[in-house]
Amino acid sequence: MYTLTFAFLALLSSGYTVPTGSCPPFQGTFNVSVLDLYPESADWDPVHCKIYFGLYYNASVVVYDPYRQTSELITIPGITGNSDYTVTGIDYDGMGSMYFAATSLTAFQATTSGNASLANFTGPNSIIRYDTNARKISWVSDLVPIHNEILQRTGKLVTGFQDMAEDNQGNSFVIGSFGSVIVKIDRKGTPRVWYEPKNINDTLASGGIISSGNKIIINDKLYPALVTFNTDDYYGAPVYVHPEGFPANYSGGTDALVAPSVYSGRVVLWSDDFYGTRVIGTRNNWETAEYLGLAPMDSSLQSRGGFTTDSFAVGNTIYSLTEFFQTTTPIKTTKEFTMVDMTEQVDQLVRAWLVKYA
Repeated sequence: MYTLTFAFLALLSSGYTVPTGSCPPFQGTFNVSVLDLYPESADWDPVHCKIYFGLYYNASVVVYDPYRQTSELITIPGITGNSDYTVTGIDYDGMGSMYFAATSLTAFQATTSGNASLANFTGPNSIIRYDTNARKISWVSDLVPIHNEILQRTGKLVTGFQDMAEDNQGNSFVIGSFGSVIVKIDRKGTPRVWYEPKNINDTLASGGIISSGNKIIINDKLYPALVTFNTDDYYGAPVYVHPEGFPANYSGGTDALVAPSVYSGRVVLWSDDFYGTRVIGTRNNWETAEYLGLAPMDSSLQSRGGFTTDSFAVGNTIYSLTEFFQTTTPIKTTKEFTMVDMTEQVDQLVRAWLVKYA
């Protein structure tokens, strides 16, 4: 990760942006025309200039070229087309691999439908590593043995491993939304429990995780707070960082965390399912944090029942991703999915914060 000085913060506040690769500039709200895309997560490959979208209900991945408006489908053996699975997480590691989270669909039925009786934490969970250069799957890591091991040892069910972050050694850290357990998967695909709360609570608390230098950071809506961990530790030890100014008695949603490269790891975007994207900054490498404000969900998408589940950056342009969860099957067939350019909204919040400390 980059180290950001206060002088550089001043440059950012005056309009300077961090170079983000050789892809042509791209900006503006756009539609993706892919049948039944229903993406909960996406990430940008800055080498091949493609966006990877997870197809929630088909458990596959679309590689989308935003310049040509073309796409290709990645199918995952044993997972794609399997109604037990849904693809919930997409993450680029900066070293040529894209990671996909394939989660049990039933794990989230209670939260997406509002019907608590539908909660079922016994389904499958896999993490897939995909080589973006060779364009093939490197491995599929099955997390069910870890589910079972935790159940046998604690009597608690954990699931919903739906977001990932990678360190500089190629290890992937995966957060379980139900249970807040973090699994570390080495570069060969072998998983192990890296962090386990003393008292596992199956309430959906954490939906996102990012990497920042030798730290990983998750969100936790129960405190509410960001929680940091040192990736150099053999087992994770949590440090809770409550952002100054964060809304009191927070009752919003908790989904993906993203750290746009344009802000060099000093700003994270917390996807709030119900309201939009919450922007949080740090001046001291996440020892403390400050709440900068909310980039609201697009009103037309919100009125249609959309959820803000993720954000992603195409170069210096920051997009909000909106999901429309389907509570019954067969799902409503649709082809147009809108990606909202929220760059200016986020940038205004960041610039006001920078000016405050100039």
